[in-house]
Order: sequence, then C-alpha cells, then structure tokens
Amino acid sequence: MKARRTAVASAWGALGGGLGAYLGYGAVALAHREAAGADFWLKGAHGPPFFDLTLSTAVYYACLGAALAKGRRRVHGAGLGIACVVLTVAAPLSVATRVFSWGETGEPTLAWYYLILWSYRAANVAAVAAVAAIGAFRDRDASRRGAVGALLGQAAAFLVENVLFWAVPGYAAQGVHGAIPLSALVSGVLWGVFISAGASLLREDQAAPAGPKT
Repeated sequence: MKARRTAVASAWGALGGGLGAYLGYGAVALAHREAAGADFWLKGAHGPPFFDLTLSTAVYYACLGAALAKGRRRVHGAGLGIACVVLTVAAPLSVATRVFSWGETGEPTLAWYYLILWSYRAANVAAVAAVAAIGAFRDRDASRRGAVGALLGQAAAFLVENVLFWAVPGYAAQGVHGAIPLSALVSGVLWGVFISAGASLLREDQAAPAGPKT
C-alpha cells in the first residue's frame, strides 16, 4: 500500500515538476516578448534584476504545490507555493534594490550575488516544506513528517542533479524544441519526483476522519 501510494505521489510530482519547469520558462519568455523591460520589473534603482528568477520559481512551485495536494486543496497548494516565493524572493529583493547600493562606489562586491542566492535557496526550502505540509496530510504530525520527507527528497534531487551536470558533457546546453533547456526540464521532473516521494514515504499513515470530505 505504501509503495503504491509513493509511486502515485511520484507520478504526480513528475507531472507537476515537469509542467512547472516548462510553464515557468514559457512565462519568462512571454514576459520578455511582450515587454522589453521585463527584466527590471519589481526591482528598484540598485542591484541586478531578479524578475525572471521570481516568475519561473513561482510558477514552478505553483504547479508542484497543486500536484502534491488533492481535490480543492490543489488551489491552496498552488497559492502557497507562489506566496513562499513572493515572501522570500520578490519582497526582500524589491526592498533591497531600493535601499542598498552595494558595488556602486568603491571596490566590487559579491553582496548582491549572495543575497539573491540565499533568497532563492530560502524560497526552495520554504516552498517545498509548505506545499508538502499542506498536501494531502490529515494532521499536524503527518504534515511535519511530510515536510521533512520533502526536504530530504529535495536534497537527494540536488545531489543527483549535480551528478548529471558532472557526468553528462554539454548537458546544460541541450534544448527541448529549441526552447527550454533539457537540463531545466529534467531538473523540474527530478525535483518533483524526489520531493513528492520523500513526502509520501515519511508521512505517517492516519485513519481517515469520519464524515464528508472537505
């Protein structure tokens, strides 16, 4: 029963991850096609642009959040994925690019690089834990276990992804139909599978509550 549930969860994760990666890439391409200055949306007068990162990550976790949930909770999962990205990437970077002017005077600095890097990492951790917790779990204990399992799955996917980059020459440069890089699509599917499998494996079985489903 548990193996079957994990296989089904993995399939949904693969679907959500692959669709999220593809739609995220497409959303960024569409934004740039429709608006020449899309790079600079959300940012202030200082620092590098971060709109592409915000949009693609938000779309990815919206799709993954919907895939990890069931029924009407799919909408909640998608919204929670977007909210996590807005709160950890868009909001702090929007403020930072209006307040700080690192690197504009004096010696060059990596402050912007590290701020964006850690904002992105925070978004990945927060979104994965949140969408896994809200998924199909019935109580707090199962939600916590699911979130931990999803984060462990995310770490495993990260390791496998880096092995692919190391072992397959030109892996990152390959494209799908001349659009989304193959590495991005594979990574989206890979993360979706490992995250959903980890959440499913660690969550504790609970008896279904009596009464109609909500």
